[in-house]
Amino acid sequence: MAKNEKKKYWLKILATLFLSLFAFIIFSNFKNIKDALLGANYGDIAIAISMALASCLFGTYAFSEINQIFGLRNDNKRLFSIGFITIAFNNLITLGGSTGHTLRILLLKDKHQIKNILTASFFFSYLNILALAILSFISIGAAFFSADIPQKVLKTFEAIFFIYLLIVFLISFVTLKHNFRKKLLLKTANIIKRLFKKDFIYDFMHIDQILLSGLNALGKFGLFSWKILGFILLDWIFSAITLFFCFRALKIFLDPAILFSGYFVGIATGLASMLPGGLGAQDLSQIAFYNIFGISISTAMSIDILFRITYYFIPFLAALAMYWRLILKIKK
Repeated sequence: MAKNEKKKYWLKILATLFLSLFAFIIFSNFKNIKDALLGANYGDIAIAISMALASCLFGTYAFSEINQIFGLRNDNKRLFSIGFITIAFNNLITLGGSTGHTLRILLLKDKHQIKNILTASFFFSYLNILALAILSFISIGAAFFSADIPQKVLKTFEAIFFIYLLIVFLISFVTLKHNFRKKLLLKTANIIKRLFKKDFIYDFMHIDQILLSGLNALGKFGLFSWKILGFILLDWIFSAITLFFCFRALKIFLDPAILFSGYFVGIATGLASMLPGGLGAQDLSQIAFYNIFGISISTAMSIDILFRITYYFIPFLAALAMYWRLILKIKK
């Protein structure tokens, strides 16, 4: 069995296990979950939906600016639409960002700029990982000082957090250190050439040059480049505020530091799992986290379902409408 097939095989098993456990929890707590959702405050749900849409818009602005800096020549309105569509799709069907990357290439329909699209897209993903690390550090740090966390839980979260920071540091080093990145790309291309008899050296070097020129452009923009990171941070902050109003909708008032820590731990777990939208892994880790701090499993599950609807499905439906409109324009 090939390595890719083995990876897909284990991902399917992992997805099945997580989803089976997820479904079992819903089934065993169905009445409590149904009562909680039916009794939710619709005013808070409306605010949660508006926060979710604002989150997507902040991310879309950052996406469109990054693409222009990386030399992508396209109509600004179309680029903004593609950004919103791919971010909403990628939130729902996250597979290491590959959903968004592939969809951007298909919608932009410009073979000459594929390397520019991919490089800008990967850099956008990198900034999202960096923003997640920053907010995780702030929220978990605040939780340490504002709440009484059991020692065993504290040690587990410390280990997870430092592993995550190490990964972010390595990705940052490869992304920002040109000499190291160039050597790594050359070595990777040579390995591919020996194993698969395909030469990607020119393509990899081209991508390296696009990334280098984009990073140099960001350096020249100075404060503007920090503004882009700021908008990505706002994207994550508003997604966390969406969860906050999901808690409020079910009349649960948790310490904000604990609430946001649970959210960012769940997101990191979901991303690491490589499952579509982190489904199962993200949800179960958040439910377990909040259960430690006195939130019942049925209540935590109800909040999770409400968040899935407001943050994932509502923007996805808006993006789907934009997608079909864009497809019609492309066909014309």
